[in-house]
Amino acid sequence: MYTPQQIDLQIAIFSGGLFALIAVVVKRITNGPTAILTLFMSFFFIQYFLSIVIAFGAGYWVSFVMIPEKITYSLYFALYCGSAIVGGYFAATIQEKNSNTIRSPIAQFRDRMGVTRSRKGEGSPQKHLRNAIALSSATLLLLFLEALWTEGDLSAVFESNLPRGHGQFEVRSEIDKILEVLFALTSLIGLLGALFVGRALATLSSSSMLAYAPLSIFLLLICAAPLMHSFSRASGAAFIFGAISLAVYRRRGILSFIVLSLFALTGVYLSIIGITQRSVANMGVTSFLLSAIKPDWSTLEGFIFSTESAGPLAPSANLLDALGPLSASIHFSGVYDAGPIAGLIWLLGILQPLPSLFLEFELRPGARLSKALGTFGSTGITTPALAELHYLMGYWAAFPLLAYGAFLRKVDRISRFGGRLPLIILMLTLAGIVIGGHSGIRAFARPTIIALIIYIFAGKLYKLGRLRLDLRLRTISEQLHS
Repeated sequence: MYTPQQIDLQIAIFSGGLFALIAVVVKRITNGPTAILTLFMSFFFIQYFLSIVIAFGAGYWVSFVMIPEKITYSLYFALYCGSAIVGGYFAATIQEKNSNTIRSPIAQFRDRMGVTRSRKGEGSPQKHLRNAIALSSATLLLLFLEALWTEGDLSAVFESNLPRGHGQFEVRSEIDKILEVLFALTSLIGLLGALFVGRALATLSSSSMLAYAPLSIFLLLICAAPLMHSFSRASGAAFIFGAISLAVYRRRGILSFIVLSLFALTGVYLSIIGITQRSVANMGVTSFLLSAIKPDWSTLEGFIFSTESAGPLAPSANLLDALGPLSASIHFSGVYDAGPIAGLIWLLGILQPLPSLFLEFELRPGARLSKALGTFGSTGITTPALAELHYLMGYWAAFPLLAYGAFLRKVDRISRFGGRLPLIILMLTLAGIVIGGHSGIRAFARPTIIALIIYIFAGKLYKLGRLRLDLRLRTISEQLHS
């Protein structure tokens, strides 16, 4: 059991206040949205500082993966890294204001993606709903294919006979590895569909929003199905992503605020169900929904509410806590002894987008917490990306994090557009922010690097396609006039 010290609480509160202050300053001096900055700071505070605030109120913190002696150091390192990311965002903002010869990032992105304000149907809710229906259908199809491959029965989607985490410690064949990469996309496709649901609702009037509410909830449930099937702690992510999309693109109004609040609360509740009911229910979408309707209250109450003190909440109520695993990783791993340059080279190898199947070097730096804590073979323990970055580069990690902060600024500048490509980039970036607090650099890098690649190369592909079309039309015109 860990009893938080006054200095730990001060660091946590100072970090939250510092992030909020920087957000206000950046928002005041910049034109355009700062949604990604706000979301990053919110998730980062929840992941690395909220548990200390809750523990201070409860008077204790019990966590199997937490090393009390490393908590204060972990808080300082998290504060240092978070400030570096926000600093990179701030530097990119200053560069935009001081640039007189380069067109604005929004204009560059509009040219890059072929987006124009006057494009017919760009803001059509029917168009966004068609995208959401197509993506939710693809999500459901991939989920059925995964059930057919793993259990040979389509009904396993609804009620599975396999325990959660089945096969994670087994040696897999090459075909299994390829299919794992394919099935890993299922959840991301579902989250993208959820963003389009929120985008469609944001363009509707109040009366139309109410009319489309049942369809929207149904689509969000389908988008959430892959994560609900495995009782993931992110089971409610589809509803939360729908709420985020609605918040970014909505018109001002009390009904929009009520809808996005209900979506967000539903997402939080489903995530709590995922982590608390996994030990008392079988995998499957039907099992999950039944657990959500009628949960095991003894498990639920012990997880959320403090039972050993007068504090209102237990520290375990923080589903996104990454401070405990960070302290354990720092304790067992230390820092890579080959130096920051070697660590940077290793980092670049991890970040590259080729599938892990084709790579022959270690993609998970540092100690395996499941082996260090004696759970290997029964329970896997994930390591947050910040912990792996600490092992690779120590305090030199600020340099790649500055670049990441600048990238977040680019995403914020394009988030005002609601077309397919901007929403895909927004979804992938959000997924990276959330995943980075629970899984390692490799898991964080997949959606983030894909978003960066789309931003850089999509415009070139678009312009090449337009050039080919123009040449074809010119050839046809010359043949008609000859």
